Amino acid sequence: MGGTETQIAAQRRLAMTGKTSDYGTIHTNTKDRGLMRVLIIGTGYVGLNTGVALAYLGNQVTCLDVNAGRIAQLQAGTAPFYEPHLDQLLPLVAKNLSFASSYAQIDLVQMDVAFIAVGTPSNPDGSANLEYLRKAAEDIA
Repeated sequence: MGGTETQIAAQRRLAMTGKTSDYGTIHTNTKDRGLMRVLIIGTGYVGLNTGVALAYLGNQVTCLDVNAGRIAQLQAGTAPFYEPHLDQLLPLVAKNLSFASSYAQIDLVQMDVAFIAVGTPSNPDGSANLEYLRKAAEDIA
């Protein structure tokens, strides 16, 4: 077992998990590895990228957004904005990533954690408008 530092790290991952984590290899979701069922509220730059990254690591991720058009686009496998490598990662994480446009489509009780990644636009005075954040928090409370 020799090689470069990268090769040694890949060999260790393979020995520990049975899989390499090279680009394109997705871990399977098993509770004994401490993976979670994750809800991401908001599918903008922060929410979608976080959801894809967590799904890539093997977590079961549901991304929720009230914009049904955006959800339809994501369900079709297309990113609604440009982010390097996002279009390539979406199909790779498809088995660990789902999308919903309403809370009725998900089982909140089964989620281990929820991330709120909704917009906080500026008010006329420059302060953050927390209306969407408050609404999301109330919806999952």
